[in-house]
Order: sequence, then structure tokens, then C-alpha cells
Amino acid sequence: MALYDKASLVLIPSGTKEGTIFSQKPTNGDGDLTFSRSTGATRVNADGLIEKERTNLLTYSNDFTNAVWIVIGTPTLTANYDTNPLTGANDAWRFVAAGTGDRRVQNINGSNSAFSLYVKGTGQIQIRDNSAAYLLNVTLTSSWQRVVVFIPAAFTGVQITGGSGGCDATIYAAQLEAGDIATDYIPTTTTAVSVGITDNVPRLDYTDSSCPSLLLEPQRTNLVTYSEQFDNAYWTKYAGATVTANTLTSPDGYTNADTLNTTSGQEIYANMGSKAASAITYTFSCFAKYNNAAIFKIVASDFTTSSTSGTFNLQTGEATLSQGATWSDTSVKMENYGNGWYRCIMTTTSPTTTGLYASLLSTNGSVYIYGMQCEQSAYATSYIPTYGTSVTRNADSASKTGVSSLIGQTEGTLFLEFDFQQINAGGYRIIAYLYNNSAPTSNRVRIEMEPTNKIWAVLNSSGVQTFLIQSNIQDAGNLKIAFAYKSGDSVLYINGLQVGTSSSTFSFSANLDSTSLVSYTGGNQSGNGVNEFILFQTRLSNEELEALTTL
Repeated sequence: MALYDKASLVLIPSGTKEGTIFSQKPTNGDGDLTFSRSTGATRVNADGLIEKERTNLLTYSNDFTNAVWIVIGTPTLTANYDTNPLTGANDAWRFVAAGTGDRRVQNINGSNSAFSLYVKGTGQIQIRDNSAAYLLNVTLTSSWQRVVVFIPAAFTGVQITGGSGGCDATIYAAQLEAGDIATDYIPTTTTAVSVGITDNVPRLDYTDSSCPSLLLEPQRTNLVTYSEQFDNAYWTKYAGATVTANTLTSPDGYTNADTLNTTSGQEIYANMGSKAASAITYTFSCFAKYNNAAIFKIVASDFTTSSTSGTFNLQTGEATLSQGATWSDTSVKMENYGNGWYRCIMTTTSPTTTGLYASLLSTNGSVYIYGMQCEQSAYATSYIPTYGTSVTRNADSASKTGVSSLIGQTEGTLFLEFDFQQINAGGYRIIAYLYNNSAPTSNRVRIEMEPTNKIWAVLNSSGVQTFLIQSNIQDAGNLKIAFAYKSGDSVLYINGLQVGTSSSTFSFSANLDSTSLVSYTGGNQSGNGVNEFILFQTRLSNEELEALTTL
């Protein structure tokens, strides 16, 4: 009998919807995992681009006569006047204004945002914030153009007005979003609308692969408050270092990468904030691409004693480090994101001081940069965009209760293929878990990673830890693990090799009725990309286990 036919639950991440990951077997929904994450997030999509949560903060984005758009002066609006430039539907508006006193206004509080509108016609039109501190006068033509005004400071509303000489304009699709560029239009009516990797949307991640893995990560915070806007004053420019904003297509597919120009000794730097007076491990990462300087550096310092730095060659893909005297456990690596882009990563443990600064520089020329991140972690997690404040991405969770019929109660096999990011990352990290939902610590079967680079297979029955099988892991990467449990005859296989056995006997006092791909309450999250998750209600033979873990 084929292994697939023997399986009771098969999950190969491919089908999802908000809050759900669909199993390939069974197909009636009994094996579908419930997914949750109470924030947005990013992933690498099937096109190889970083996909974010994006939000149009305006309501009634293409209904300019709705009451949310306040009328000032005597502008006239005509609905369904012309076809729009995106879909060709006849829902663009005629907007006639005698001058800047004729306006449509939507009051909304915000900062560091881009206001955009599609326009054409004759005369001049203006888009602006309520105070007119930031405005754009646009001379209209017979062709559609999308116009954008960036409002970096706090504002109380946005306006569409006539220009100084008035206008007879056709307008379509207003959008207000975080950041300094306009992204693809998101229609709204009664509420703001978010798209992309929003709350509770599972992340099928295509990093380095044409087949997706289910990205399951712990909670992380990006301490960098302007992760893409390196021209912002948050990034201090030292000794003539310069930044030109939005010069190149970034790894997210939009023209929002910046050009950093420095020579030896110059830098831009930012304060990551104060920290407790104890050694803390941080991981710094930034996307960089060669322009005319091959070398890009990330430097961490406390500005009082010493610094530590990673040097990244954007032509060869090689990384080296220079560790400061008071820093420790520093490592560097580069991840290829295609089209010349690398994610340059440096992990280091800071000295016992209260300041933490990050500097970026090139040597004798310019590089393109995008997406700076600083997280309190021993490895880099997926990119977390920020637009003026630090941002936290909450943990992913995938689990299912009420599935005792799919779990072997006296014997079974738990198989998992996954990519893990970092060995020795601290804490016990549950990878896969079968348990009794009412008493999860009394009756359970689990595979976990132990903080000193071991994979553990652990079984608890009737409140007692019956046995433990463990194997050393040398490097981060792909693992295929099968834990077959049966009283008196249990075994652990990893990547085709038998790494441990146990003859301990056990008997569960309550049914195993739940499964999870992240830790139970109180544990540490795994931070892995899951490629396959399979349950069998029998202890597979050793030959089958070897075959399963080498497929």
C-alpha cells in the first residue's frame, strides 16, 4: 500500500483562505488547520516579490458625492462621465472647479502617507493636505496620469481642488496609504480596505522555491522606525553621505528603493533606542543591490565603546565580519533575492550598554538599499515594513482540535518536512505537536528543537514523560523528520537515517484529539517554513520511515 493511502492526514501547503489551511487528505474539511495571526505580515509570493499588507485609508474612494467628501465652494461633479484607466468601466467622474476655493475634502488624521488620484482634462487640478503645507499642482492633459503628493508630517485631511485657473477634470480612484509612494489602487466604500497578507491570512512563502512552504514565525518587532525611507531625518547623514529616494524597483516590485551614496568613512545611521543594561542578541538586515560600489556595510554600535560590522560584496555574494572587542557571537550571511538584490544579515550580541545604533555605508560609490530591519532575535525573520513607528508582527499559529479520529491513539507516525532558520536560537521550540486539548501536558506526542542544537521526540502519557529520543543537528536548513510511536517500539528518523529508538512502554489516559504546528501556551515558537505535515494511525515500518524521510 502506498504511503499516501496509509496516511490519515496530509497537508502540503497549497490551498488557503483567511483563517484556514486546507488539507489534501481528508478533503471534507476534517483535516483543515485553523490559522491565526492578529497582525499583517509579509511573504515572498509566487512572482518572487515581497508581498505586504496594503491599506487604502480613505472611505468611498471613488464616490466623490458621498457625504464623507465634504463640499467647500461650488465645484460640480458628474458621475459615470468617462471610462476609467484601470478596468475600462464607465465610472470616472467629471470635476469642474473655478479655482482653489472649490474643493472636495475628506477629513482623516494621519502622517507619513501618500495621497494619489488619477486625473486628465484641461486646466490645473491640485491635491493637498488640509493645511496646504504639502500640495501638488498638476497641469492636466488629455491622457490619464496618476498624481501623488507625499505628506510626511501629521495631517487632518486631504483635498481635491481646482488649480489657480480652475479645471475641467476627469478624476478617478483616490487613495491614501502609508509611505511615500502610491501602490496599486484598492477600492473602498464604507470602511478602509486592506489587501495582501492581512490578519489571519496564512503565508505561503516561495523564497528560493517554485513550491510554497507555510511560513510560521514567532512574534518579532522591527525597531527601525523608517525601514524604507532612508532620506528621512531619522537616518542621520554623516560627513556628506547622501540618499536619493525612490530611484529603483525594490524587492517588493515598486519603485521605492533608495540610492545610498557614501565614500570611505561616511555613513547614515539611526538610533534603535535604549535597552536594558545586559547583553542582548540582535539581528540587523537590509536589502542591497550593486550600483557602482561593490561593498556594502552594516555597522552596529553603542557610540561609546566599540562597534561590530558586516561587510557584504554585492558582486560576489560573499560576506565577512569584523567583531568589536565588546561584542560577541557575531555572524553574517547574504540571501539572494534575485535581480541583483541581496538581503544582507548580521547577528550580534551587544555589550552591556544602553545605546544601540545601526549604520549603513558603501565604499567609494553608491548602492541601492531597501527594507532595513533590527529585531531582538538570533536570526532574521520575514521583513516587517515601518513608516514612522516600530512595528510588531504577531506570531503565526496553525492548529486543529477535535481530530482524534485522524490520530493514532495506541500507535502512530508523525511526519514533518520543514525549513528551520537558526540552530541554537534559544529556548525549546515546538515543531509539531499532538495532544489532548483538555490536558495538553499530560498526554502528548511532540517533535521539538532543543536550544543546544538537538531534535527531540518526546512522549508524555498519563502525566508522565515516558521517553525522549534526541539527535544533534549541525546546520540550519531542510529536515524531514518521522517520529513513529508504539508502546515498547518507538523510533525517530531524520533525513533517511535512524537516529534513535526507545523500548519504553506507555498508555495514554486520554485521547489525543488535537494537533498544532506551533508551540503550546508557554513554549517558544518554531519559526519554520513547513513543506509537508502528515499523520499516520500506525507505526510505519523502519523501511517505510526511511523511504518517507528520503523522498
